[in-house]
Amino acid sequence: MNEGRLATATALPQGGRPQPGRPRMQRAGAGSWWSELVGSVEWTPGYVGFLYYIFVVVTYWLPGADIAIVLALVSLLLRPQDWRMCPFLWIFGAFVGWCVVCYLSSEYKAASWEQTNAVLKTWLIAFTAYNVVRTRAQLRFFLAFAVGCFVLFPTRGAFINYFGGYSVWGRALWNFAYSNPNDLAAYALLYTSLACALFFIVRTSMLRLASLGAVGLLLLLIFFTQSRGAMLAAGMVGAVVLFANRRNVRVLLGAVGLVVAAVVVAPKGAFDRVTALFGASVGAGFRGADREGSAEQRYQILQVAAAVANDHAFLGVGPGVYPIVHGVYAERLRGQYPTARGKRDAHNTVMRTLAETGWIGLGLFVSMMVVSWSRAYAIQRKFTKAPDPVIRFLSFGLLAFMLAGLFGSFTYLNVLYLQLALLEVAMSLALGVTNRVAQPVNGRPLRPRASPRRASLRGT
Repeated sequence: MNEGRLATATALPQGGRPQPGRPRMQRAGAGSWWSELVGSVEWTPGYVGFLYYIFVVVTYWLPGADIAIVLALVSLLLRPQDWRMCPFLWIFGAFVGWCVVCYLSSEYKAASWEQTNAVLKTWLIAFTAYNVVRTRAQLRFFLAFAVGCFVLFPTRGAFINYFGGYSVWGRALWNFAYSNPNDLAAYALLYTSLACALFFIVRTSMLRLASLGAVGLLLLLIFFTQSRGAMLAAGMVGAVVLFANRRNVRVLLGAVGLVVAAVVVAPKGAFDRVTALFGASVGAGFRGADREGSAEQRYQILQVAAAVANDHAFLGVGPGVYPIVHGVYAERLRGQYPTARGKRDAHNTVMRTLAETGWIGLGLFVSMMVVSWSRAYAIQRKFTKAPDPVIRFLSFGLLAFMLAGLFGSFTYLNVLYLQLALLEVAMSLALGVTNRVAQPVNGRPLRPRASPRRASLRGT
């Protein structure tokens, strides 16, 4: 009997040599990239409907986004016992309620209703995302799916436009929601964090190479948009990431390779815009910082936004109304700020949120970020010395997005709240809320840190 077992285990192929490695079933596909990506995903109706919604709103290739999200919501309504909430959704709900109050007090209710309604829909989308993505496999597939959609459509389209001769002052852009280079760069920051998280949680070489390639393309896209806010944010957060991984030689080499590639491939104007910004004088109002006068104009726009916010500190002017009110104030202050005239955006997330929803609205908006970041940090510190890559990079992505928001108005971009919902999903998985097992998204067991008192009682 032992001889039979030995013969079976060491059966020789035609070449006469033993074949080391995994069993035939694993070599045939159990360890393939496709198996890792979709093998254990639970395809619930709500999850599938939400995936279709993401495909539509990211690619603009097919219709039916509203129908898809309604179907996903209906699937949740049929099972109220499975509903769950998180601190982010509670604060976001309070922010939506305050937006309604600001809308009711606005002098421009007709113009404000569209944005107020959009914020309410965004809360429903975030609620859906947090409730339909419930397992590590679902989160892993969603990261790959979302990154793939953004790379294959907006990123590819922006590069085709750029090299085909279509750009704005040499800045890459696409269409629809990505027709503004600054917004496109802001989207790219968040999707870069998704791609980085994906790289650290997948195991097959194909998926790791694909996610690494996506990171490179998205960072390159940021340089081609020449968005100063996005480039500064990427640089600052990148420095933090490198410092945190300073002992990881592969991460350091990869970062050096990406920087060298960016310097070689990115247009020269991208670096000129950033360096000129540092060389400009604040006292001179950033005059001469760029050839199109964008920095000087934005400085004057911020002064007008400050005047609007000062006059409407409690209730604001109403969600989505700022450009109208800006035109009124800019006309009144045209002697001081001549380049800020017209119905313009504040080009600053903090100032626009403050001007439209007052200090209470700004406080709720900032609280969403602060509470999520603090909870993510606490979870990482509580359970393990090795940070969960998904929680870590989604947090970094949010930080980069908000830093870029100092140069653009991103209060109502739904991708921001989707990122917060995904971060909450990753934290709930780490805490074992959904799987009843305290494990991070990458599947490695978490080891809670023992307090000094417990350690002394255990004799360690």
